[in-house]
Amino acid sequence: MDRPVATIILIASLLASGSAFASASAAFWGRASTMMAEFAVSGMAFEMAAGVAEAAGRAAQSGMAVETHIIFPEEALVEASGTSITVIVIFDGSLLNASVSLTGGIDIRPSRFSSSSFAVTAFPNGTVIISGQKAEGDLNKPIGWG
Repeated sequence: MDRPVATIILIASLLASGSAFASASAAFWGRASTMMAEFAVSGMAFEMAAGVAEAAGRAAQSGMAVETHIIFPEEALVEASGTSITVIVIFDGSLLNASVSLTGGIDIRPSRFSSSSFAVTAFPNGTVIISGQKAEGDLNKPIGWG
């Protein structure tokens, strides 16, 4: 085989394998970033549940209403009702969500807020209210998400 033809075939095969590697790498890292975002949303749901449980425990122990604040690194839609909390975040054009259910006599009043800052108010009887906060500090107004 001629040396120029072998060189062309070698370069073409290297470019093809490089392209295949780049494509596989992009698919891998795209899926990896989605998985990391899914884990982050799950962490946000558990953080909200922990804040609710902590506030409810402190309210039951003290016999007085307790308010705590939870701040997420980005805006999220939090839907809560009964014993269930769902956190929904938009990542790369798709909705990611995670849900957590609580037990132990906690009753979360129905709410739906989109924010990155939330106020959790718990009462001694086990009732919990989750409110979204705007950056200006305007409480109890649903923002975004309709």
